[in-house]
Amino acid sequence: MKKIFSLILILSLSLFSSEEIHNFHYETDYTYALQKAQKEHKVLLLMMTIRGCPNCAYMKDIVFERENILNYVNENYVVALFDIDRDKRRYPKIFKVLHGPTFIWIDPDTQKEMRDKKVGGSRPWKFIQELTAMRDKFDGVVTVDNNVTDTNKPIALNKSKSTDNITGSVIRVIQ
Repeated sequence: MKKIFSLILILSLSLFSSEEIHNFHYETDYTYALQKAQKEHKVLLLMMTIRGCPNCAYMKDIVFERENILNYVNENYVVALFDIDRDKRRYPKIFKVLHGPTFIWIDPDTQKEMRDKKVGGSRPWKFIQELTAMRDKFDGVVTVDNNVTDTNKPIALNKSKSTDNITGSVIRVIQ
C-alpha cells in the first residue's frame, strides 16, 4: 500500500510544470510559460543555467532572492528556467545557448527576442535596471532624460504622448 501511495504522489508531483526555489517561482515548460505570459500580459524571461555554474547559482540564490527583485519579477515576468545540458528538449532550438547563465527576454505576442541575449551574472542593482528597461520596452514606454532639472532623473512617458514640446531634453527610446 505504501508503494502505491508513493508512486501516486511522485506521479502527481511530476505533472506540475512549475517549481520554486525559496520564493523564486519559475516554470519548467516553455509552452506553458509562453501561454501564461500571453494570458497575464507579462514578458517571458528565459533563464538558462548549467549545473555547477557559480554565476548561475549566484543569480538564482542571491539576486532572485532579493525582495525588490523577487517582487518585481513576480509582478512583471513569467520566468522559465532550463538547464542547458539536461533540458535541451524542453525549450525551442532557436534559442541557441552555450554558456550560463544566459537570459533571453521574449515578447510573448511575437515570440521573438526583445534584445540580445545577456550572458553572465549581474549585480542586483544592474539586473533590476535591465528588468525594468525590458518591461518598459514591452509596455511601449519612452524614457526621457531631462537635463533641465536639478535632479537629472529620467522621466517616463507613454509613446502616444507628444514629445515635440520638450526642450533641453534628450529623448531615448529603449531598444
